[in-house]
Amino acid sequence: NRAMFEDLNKIGAYITMVIGVLGTKNNVLKLSSAGHVPPIFVSGDEVKKIELKATGIGLKNTTAYPTTSINLKSGDKVILYTDGVWDVRDVNHERLGSKKFMDY
Repeated sequence: NRAMFEDLNKIGAYITMVIGVLGTKNNVLKLSSAGHVPPIFVSGDEVKKIELKATGIGLKNTTAYPTTSINLKSGDKVILYTDGVWDVRDVNHERLGSKKFMDY
């Protein structure tokens, strides 16, 4: 963030992102977010957002980026997506939106 802040701030831009590191020996996924939409964790019948509240890159000069670790079991899924998916429209021209996306 510090390396990019000045350039992004000059043009009034920012970046959101999620980054993850998967430990293949222990099946632990470490995630961090910079203001991006929350990943979705699916384990069996459980579906939940992985909330990592943080500011996008370029919005503040100093920002802490929270991390979380998830112990993955066989069959678990982590879904990364862009908020642009919410703008998809159905045959009736209705937006998908975040609630319908989560219900899907």
